[in-house]
Amino acid sequence: MIAVIFGGLSMEYVYSKKSQSMQKKTVFIAGRTGWLEALSSEHKDGLLFASRIREGLKRNVSLEILKDYAFWYWRTHIRPHFRHEEDVLLPNFPPGNKLAQRMRNEHDMIRELVICLDEEPDQRTLTLFADLIQDHIVFEENEMYTWLEKELTKAQLEKIQLHLEQKPLTLMDDWTQEFWIQYNNKTSKRTG
Repeated sequence: MIAVIFGGLSMEYVYSKKSQSMQKKTVFIAGRTGWLEALSSEHKDGLLFASRIREGLKRNVSLEILKDYAFWYWRTHIRPHFRHEEDVLLPNFPPGNKLAQRMRNEHDMIRELVICLDEEPDQRTLTLFADLIQDHIVFEENEMYTWLEKELTKAQLEKIQLHLEQKPLTLMDDWTQEFWIQYNNKTSKRTG
């Protein structure tokens, strides 16, 4: 099992840098309805992406395949998601807000890691990429989105929801190489 997400609770196996092995870790993200639900749904996909990268590393999948998967996910999911957050959410923060500043900084760090992956894909960079994606999602869900829901008026939240509904992200799901799933060679049945 790579990840199970149910009611905002994500159980996943996380690659431990120290022991070079997979360990079970629980990540909680608050359940969302309405205004920010679309962005939260994309975050759940992001947690699954991070766990798939870790599973690929555990299974010694080719770094080239993992790099290609990371770039595909960056182009088809993360980059459009960042644009949505930066265009739709950031204008709702007061100038100098520390949560907005942290979001921008982490988006920039993730962009830099994508460049590093292009220059030299290695296990360390892929692990760092998966870790940063997960940590960033947890921050946004548990701190930033919670702040928005508390501090913005109903009218502001409805405006965000309307924008997200009018300009939904069309996320591609055309990656076919399921390196994170283990097959039994004798029966060709999924085991993971």
